[in-house]
Amino acid sequence: NKFVVGRDGRTAYERVKGRKHHGEFARFCSYVMYRVAGSVQGGVMTERWMPGLWLGKRFHTDEHIVMKFESGKIL
Repeated sequence: NKFVVGRDGRTAYERVKGRKHHGEFARFCSYVMYRVAGSVQGGVMTERWMPGLWLGKRFHTDEHIVMKFESGKIL
């Protein structure tokens, strides 16, 4: 629980990083749309946004962790 405010009025994130967190969050396992990075096979008109399940964020890089989700199946 790195964003729970402690007795000192700071979160665990603030204690480690020395600054407040300004990123975005989604509810755990909520449906999100994620963008495919880099070049996509099929040309410019190929879809770049895909459905997925949001699982969290990496602590050090602040990257979102998303599980690929297609046509009713988790991959």
